[in-house]
Formats: sequence, C-alpha cells, structure tokens
Amino acid sequence: MCRITPSQWHNAGMNWGTRMFVQPISEDQRGLVVQATAACLAHAEEIFQRSFPAIPLRFDLRGRAAGMYRVCRGTRLIRYNPHIFAKY
Repeated sequence: MCRITPSQWHNAGMNWGTRMFVQPISEDQRGLVVQATAACLAHAEEIFQRSFPAIPLRFDLRGRAAGMYRVCRGTRLIRYNPHIFAKY
C-alpha cells in the first residue's frame, strides 16, 4: 500500500495546529515519504510485471504542486514540495 497513516505522521512529529507559515516536513517525515514512494514503485513493478530502476527523490519543489516526476536529458527525478506535505 502506498499510503501514510495519520498516526505515522503524528509519530514523526507532525504538528496538526494551524500556523500562518507552514514549516517543511521533518527528516523523519521525509523518510516516511521515501518509504511510501518505494512502496508505490514496488506496487507498480507488481502490476506491470517488470522492474524499474530507483528514482532519486528531492524535497526542493516550490509553489502549488505537491510533487512532480521529471525526465531531463534521460535523467529521471521525483521532486516533492515539503511545505505542502506538512500542510496535510
């Protein structure tokens, strides 16, 4: 399964209170996102019955998007927005 439960967020130090400025997710929470991404890729391997090479992850995306998959000159990359992850 590719989902992170609210209890996992809470155990990783998620602050559920509202703030004017949202702080990015912690290193523990980033680890959960990395694990969930790996689980999703493993699930895709089962569905398509083939293996996929690991895709590097970065937490440097800004703006309104929560995440994006990018291919540039043959280099694949998944970028996540750590501020949006913290908000939800």
